[in-house]
Amino acid sequence: MNILHIAGWWPSRVHPTHGNFVQKHVRLVARDHTVTVVAVQEDPGLPCGERELHATTEEGYQLVQVYYGRPDRSHRIRNLLYRAIAYRFALAQLTVRPDLIHGHITLDGGIVAALLAKWYGVPHVISEHSSAYRSPEALSTMRSLLCRWACRRAMMVLPVSVALSRGMVANGLEGNYAVVPNVVDTDLFRPTPRGKAGPFPEAFRLLHVSNFDARYKNVEGILDAYARLYREEPGAYHLTIAGDGDVESVKQLAAAAALAEDSLTISGPHTQQEVAHLMQGADLFVLFSNYETQGIVLLEALSSGLPVVATWVGGIPEIVHDCSLGVLLESGDTDALVDTIRLIATGQRTFDSGVLRNSSVRRYGEDAVMAKINQVYERIRLEP
Repeated sequence: MNILHIAGWWPSRVHPTHGNFVQKHVRLVARDHTVTVVAVQEDPGLPCGERELHATTEEGYQLVQVYYGRPDRSHRIRNLLYRAIAYRFALAQLTVRPDLIHGHITLDGGIVAALLAKWYGVPHVISEHSSAYRSPEALSTMRSLLCRWACRRAMMVLPVSVALSRGMVANGLEGNYAVVPNVVDTDLFRPTPRGKAGPFPEAFRLLHVSNFDARYKNVEGILDAYARLYREEPGAYHLTIAGDGDVESVKQLAAAAALAEDSLTISGPHTQQEVAHLMQGADLFVLFSNYETQGIVLLEALSSGLPVVATWVGGIPEIVHDCSLGVLLESGDTDALVDTIRLIATGQRTFDSGVLRNSSVRRYGEDAVMAKINQVYERIRLEP
């Protein structure tokens, strides 16, 4: 099939990792189908109204990406107009009528996909990854109306977790739902022998990877738990916090927790290869989130044979669905986090890296996710 993907989020020169999970889905689809991607990105470095077109071929698909300068954020209507013009400019570069339009992120990729599907007279589907639906009535009136319309017209709505689908429905986004999870590169994220070589050979190595968003990730809670462990047994543990967020803000949180700079490692941003290497060198992955739509870093950790401690929120219980894969805690329960880390570090709770990896490969590996996507596409192709 000839499939046009409209990406509401996509990696760019402004945000190099933003929407990389969408990019992974697209790479996967391009294995079996002809794919074109349209993405637009506001660029504060461009004058208001100026546009730059970047049309490239990447890993089996065509990418049409437009950067645009926008007015001050206070001008919401003008901002929407400039974004719509950028989309129109990008779409004008297309020369082939698609068989199917696949929108990513309902705001605004799914809405644009629905409009284009009506224009071309072809079906559309919407994939959703956003945390915007974590509470009922999370959307403004206008956004809610547009999203409801787009989902209602879609042949399928494809959230990455059951929890996300429930959140969307609770916000009035009725549609034909089927879960298609994020995908993991299981060739990159794979176990290696976890020897004790390196700068902290005697320590039990804890790892956290995220964008450090304080609304969701609760890095402060991880640092508080680690500070307690570190003060009780200096040198027995080492924490690495890595990601593509504001590293300086994390360093300030560490200082507030009375942690010296040499007592932990804070770094970023990192490439996927570097994240895989960090996971292969860790003993335990910690995700102490207030909310997660799914938590792709958990999939990567499990694929690397790394046990996880996470919170009972959002789509996480769908991943850590069995006690053989890790431990789930109540969000914000720092005492339980400290106790759990101690249990695992002292060998009172153990995990089989083969079981961890097999669970991830079976449910989130490329073949598994591609099979789900192709089932959706085939169902739509056969619709009268």
